[in-house]
Amino acid sequence: MSLLEDTPLNAGLDLSRLQIVFATNFQRQVLWLEEGQTSIEIAVDSGTVAGNDARWPLHEVEFELKSGDDSKLVAWALELAREVPVFLNLVSKAEQGYFLAGLYHPEPARKSEALSITEFLQALSVCWLLDQPFPAQEYDLSRVANAAGAAGCGELWECVMSDLATGAAIRDLAEGSTTLGVLQLQLATAGQ
Repeated sequence: MSLLEDTPLNAGLDLSRLQIVFATNFQRQVLWLEEGQTSIEIAVDSGTVAGNDARWPLHEVEFELKSGDDSKLVAWALELAREVPVFLNLVSKAEQGYFLAGLYHPEPARKSEALSITEFLQALSVCWLLDQPFPAQEYDLSRVANAAGAAGCGELWECVMSDLATGAAIRDLAEGSTTLGVLQLQLATAGQ
């Protein structure tokens, strides 16, 4: 707090009233992949996100292209996704913390027009955060289905849609199989 005393914040806020609403505690391991002219940093975070009396495990793998061919980044991420269950999560650590603290209450998007790939991935992430099933029947997923077909993963799309239709929570689907993560990565590279 002493670092804030010499900033403009000190004049506008009573710094003694500030309090922690959530905490992320994790250890990071950094690995490097180099293939030809391509350099990829892989950060592996392991720890917890905590807010109020709730605490969640935190396990993240972040791939960052430092130089070279971006298709190699996707190829390595897909290689990981085919080996272990992963989930392409668009919910940040901070959003998780604010959610656990009771200060963030997202809802899956409600749209009448067809969802884009990004909107679909975001809705999956919100359902993951809320630990609930994805309400596929409430969405027009035709754009995403078409993109899956064009990307050559139509069969995988059908498999994931069948899993979603069971009403299982997204967390359970993400942890129990590699299909959801692989599909997410293939769709993310398809664009839209």
